[in-house]
Amino acid sequence: MVRFEKDRFIIEVYTCTNPAENWIELVKQLSALLSAHDDGTPNDYWLVADLFGDLMPDYEQAKRMAQ
Repeated sequence: MVRFEKDRFIIEVYTCTNPAENWIELVKQLSALLSAHDDGTPNDYWLVADLFGDLMPDYEQAKRMAQ
Protein backbone atom coordinates (compact mmCIF):
# COMPACT_ATOMS: atom_id res chain seq x y z
CA MET A 1 0.00 0.00 0.00
CA VAL A 2 1.28 3.45 -0.84
CA ARG A 3 -0.05 6.59 0.82
CA PHE A 4 0.67 10.05 -0.50
CA GLU A 5 0.93 13.11 1.70
CA LYS A 6 1.81 16.72 0.93
CA ASP A 7 5.58 16.27 0.82
CA ARG A 8 6.16 12.51 0.98
CA PHE A 9 4.95 9.06 0.08
CA ILE A 10 4.72 6.21 2.57
CA ILE A 11 5.01 2.55 1.59
CA GLU A 12 3.35 0.11 3.99
CA VAL A 13 4.15 -3.58 3.79
CA TYR A 14 2.16 -6.16 5.74
CA THR A 15 4.66 -8.80 6.88
CA CYS A 16 2.61 -11.39 8.82
CA THR A 17 5.66 -11.71 11.08
CA ASN A 18 8.25 -9.52 12.80
CA PRO A 19 8.67 -6.40 10.62
CA ALA A 20 12.25 -5.85 11.84
CA GLU A 21 13.26 -9.32 10.63
CA ASN A 22 11.48 -8.77 7.33
CA TRP A 23 13.21 -5.41 6.81
CA ILE A 24 16.65 -6.91 7.42
CA GLU A 25 15.96 -9.78 5.01
CA LEU A 26 14.54 -7.44 2.36
CA VAL A 27 17.64 -5.23 2.41
CA LYS A 28 19.87 -8.32 2.20
CA GLN A 29 17.91 -9.61 -0.80
CA LEU A 30 17.95 -6.23 -2.57
CA SER A 31 21.70 -6.01 -2.01
CA ALA A 32 22.22 -9.53 -3.36
CA LEU A 33 20.02 -8.81 -6.36
CA LEU A 34 21.96 -5.69 -7.27
CA SER A 35 25.28 -7.45 -6.69
CA ALA A 36 24.28 -10.34 -8.93
CA HIS A 37 23.13 -8.16 -11.83
CA ASP A 38 25.31 -8.87 -14.86
CA ASP A 39 24.07 -8.12 -18.36
CA GLY A 40 27.56 -7.93 -19.82
CA THR A 41 27.85 -4.16 -19.62
CA PRO A 42 29.98 -2.29 -17.12
CA ASN A 43 27.98 -0.92 -14.21
CA ASP A 44 28.49 0.44 -10.74
CA TYR A 45 25.52 -1.25 -9.10
CA TRP A 46 27.84 -2.88 -6.60
CA LEU A 47 28.23 0.55 -5.01
CA VAL A 48 24.47 0.69 -4.46
CA ALA A 49 24.57 -2.83 -3.01
CA ASP A 50 27.34 -1.76 -0.61
CA LEU A 51 25.30 1.29 0.38
CA PHE A 52 22.28 -0.89 1.20
CA GLY A 53 24.51 -3.07 3.36
CA ASP A 54 25.97 -0.08 5.18
CA LEU A 55 22.54 1.44 5.81
CA MET A 56 21.09 -1.78 7.21
CA PRO A 57 20.52 -1.72 10.96
CA ASP A 58 21.56 -4.61 13.14
CA TYR A 59 18.79 -6.72 14.66
CA GLU A 60 18.50 -4.71 17.90
CA GLN A 61 18.34 -1.42 16.00
CA ALA A 62 15.69 -2.83 13.67
CA LYS A 63 13.62 -4.03 16.65
CA ARG A 64 13.68 -0.49 18.08
CA MET A 65 12.67 0.93 14.70
CA ALA A 66 9.61 -1.33 14.66
CA GLN A 67 8.33 -0.09 18.04
